[in-house]
Amino acid sequence: MAYKILLVDDEPLVLTSYRRLLNRYFEVDAASSARQGLELLENNGPYAAVIIDYLMPEMNGVDLAVEARKIAPRTSRLMLTGRGDLEIATAALNRGNILFFLAKPCSREEFLRAVTTAVETYRRPQGSVNPTDSRSQKAFLFLYQGLKSWAQKKYPKARESLQNSRAIFQELNNMDDFARAGFFLAGVIIEGDLESEAQNKANKLELLIEQTLAYYQEQGFPELIYPDKNLFFPALNWAYRNNCRAEYVARILQEMEMLGPTNALLQVRTLGPLQVFFQDRPIFESDWRNPKAKKLFFFLLTRRQKKVHRDIILETFWPDMAPQAAANNFSTCLYDLRQVFGPELIVYRHKLCWLEPGLFWCDLDEFE
Repeated sequence: MAYKILLVDDEPLVLTSYRRLLNRYFEVDAASSARQGLELLENNGPYAAVIIDYLMPEMNGVDLAVEARKIAPRTSRLMLTGRGDLEIATAALNRGNILFFLAKPCSREEFLRAVTTAVETYRRPQGSVNPTDSRSQKAFLFLYQGLKSWAQKKYPKARESLQNSRAIFQELNNMDDFARAGFFLAGVIIEGDLESEAQNKANKLELLIEQTLAYYQEQGFPELIYPDKNLFFPALNWAYRNNCRAEYVARILQEMEMLGPTNALLQVRTLGPLQVFFQDRPIFESDWRNPKAKKLFFFLLTRRQKKVHRDIILETFWPDMAPQAAANNFSTCLYDLRQVFGPELIVYRHKLCWLEPGLFWCDLDEFE
């Protein structure tokens, strides 16, 4: 749920230092080479920002920024270098479309301000916000800290951080981000069940979501929210299910392609961008228990009219592994997949595995 940042630097101490600084607010991946950075960018994204060192073996930072822009054009790019060279800065800005050029050593305040601006630029490419004011910067950092705590299921800490963020945004009359933090706070309350009294929780939640929806219905639900749609979903889904401006919410969910197309337990859209819904909730990348579980799901989906024998799965996924080790890996993978979708949908009996017919809908079947 936290925004993701990618660090690319061949100096281990630099990676450790910046990772420690950012880890409080973001999910941080680190790469010690340009090649590893590009692999992470392609396979582990989306990243809100990538922070690139200029001087690296094999590929310099400018060339890496150019390649990164091809892979993830929306990801903000920042560059760090110990060489205060105007020519490098010009190349970085012109060729790699670098948002910030930071000279080493860079102060903590300057670095965090640049990263905050990069994240907000990723969210709103048509009109980025530069939080130069210290109060605004503090509000955004509280917001990021709240999202990181939410991702770690530290719900009381997440609630406290987001409440602090909202208070400052309201004080600054930044109502867009005040509303945004309100939806995040609602998601934390829904998932964390923070109130001891159920009715008290429901009343507070309804008021919070109603106020936020009223603001968006008046101002218009902006496209800049779409990068946050997985973070907005808990509040929007609660509103839809509890008839809180349900018609308006349904329109938002449909525009963001987050409303399941049928009443089936599992719904899969393959024609166009791949989308998976379970119990009317979209499955996001962070929901998969591990990459193999995701691959097993799509393996079964492509064979959805069949029951697949375990030996075929073992041979496909772990061909070079000893039989018992492969069987153990399959058991773990099956367990993780059932944690996402449940044993009623992911069936395994008599060494046969399949998706239970009648519980899922796939647009490809309808098209055919």
